[in-house]
Amino acid sequence: MKEKLKNILSVPTYTWEEDQLIKYVTDILDKKGYEYYLDDLGSIYITKGKSDYYPCLVAHLDSVHQIKEYEVVEELQLNAQGDEKPSLVGYDSISGERCGVGGDDKAGVFICLELLDKFDNIKAFFPVAEEIGCKGSKAADESFFTD
Repeated sequence: MKEKLKNILSVPTYTWEEDQLIKYVTDILDKKGYEYYLDDLGSIYITKGKSDYYPCLVAHLDSVHQIKEYEVVEELQLNAQGDEKPSLVGYDSISGERCGVGGDDKAGVFICLELLDKFDNIKAFFPVAEEIGCKGSKAADESFFTD
């Protein structure tokens, strides 16, 4: 499971530059045979199963980090309580300096994908361009959420 999270965190994204993560997610959805569609902005709408009503998961695809090549590695880091815990962090492939990996909200995308596997009847919405004023969710197909 940690490897799946590491793989998602390794896909660079930025607002309006979510194409790599959109492809990563839709490749997973195609492989699993989940029903989905993209809107004109690139937001992903997923429906699994048949039901009168669905729980709906949401996580956004963009991040605040400029697109760059980086490597995600596991390191021990101190948490807020001062305990050493494993953490996934990014390092710039050119400079070697630590960099962001877009855990907000790629960790959410990871959790949503995991939950899609656990439930028979569920929906998920992955909007684009949320970090600059919720552009993807403001343009969302409202009919997707009626049930």
